[in-house]
Amino acid sequence: MDLTWPPGPQAAAPADGRARGTPFGHDGSVIFAAVVIGVVALLSGSAMIALFVWGAIKDGEDDDALQRRLGIRRRTRLGR
Repeated sequence: MDLTWPPGPQAAAPADGRARGTPFGHDGSVIFAAVVIGVVALLSGSAMIALFVWGAIKDGEDDDALQRRLGIRRRTRLGR
């Protein structure tokens, strides 16, 4: 496979009229697969971050409930 650019006369369309695809031999299915893999990776990363945030919020709520139940009052600069 010749990867020179710009393509020479060997880049002409086949005689049966079908398109050849990109100059590097990728057709639409490879690009579609790359886009699908990228979207799946982005969604799974977003879900992971959302789960970490949800877990941190729940942990803070549990900590506050425990402190209320035990009667612990923390002094902070903001909530004197």
